[in-house]
Amino acid sequence: MKKYFILILICFVSFFTSCLGSGEEESQLHTLDSLSGALQTKVQELKMIDSVSRRAAILKFENYRLFIKQNVNDTLNVQQGDLLQKFFLCGKNLMEFNENRKSLMARSELLNSQINKLSTDIKNGTAEYSKTQIYLNQEISGVKELTKKTYGQQKAFERLMEQFNLILPGIEEVLKSKNAGVLPLIEK
Repeated sequence: MKKYFILILICFVSFFTSCLGSGEEESQLHTLDSLSGALQTKVQELKMIDSVSRRAAILKFENYRLFIKQNVNDTLNVQQGDLLQKFFLCGKNLMEFNENRKSLMARSELLNSQINKLSTDIKNGTAEYSKTQIYLNQEISGVKELTKKTYGQQKAFERLMEQFNLILPGIEEVLKSKNAGVLPLIEK
């Protein structure tokens, strides 16, 4: 729902800027304010992506992975092997999501900086309208792209956490069987 709201907002802003008449700079500033608001909404959503459970899952993965590499040296049955394979793939994807999230945050900071600089240039009259319109269109495109990627990452994270939580009980049983019936301690 939020994705559609932001896309509609961006489309409205794009349409609004294409119909400029008098007060072109004010229209551009209004568009930049709208873009900035949409960008900040996406940044907040990205920051809030279940940080506690994400960090806990990554911590479990790293600790369990280390324990497995150090202590699981004997033959496993097919079911245990499949489970370990899924666990490692899921953990790898968690780590990649974490990096993607950082990249999206960095990209949003860059976009926000560019929007602020363009807004300042328009307010100060330091750039001509035709150039600011080109830059404005680039910023609109950048925010659209970031919105799409952020939404995709949010959905991927939800699926990833669901998979991780489904695999975890089986992995913990394998670990218990290799560790005298207890789970390895998780370091914080």
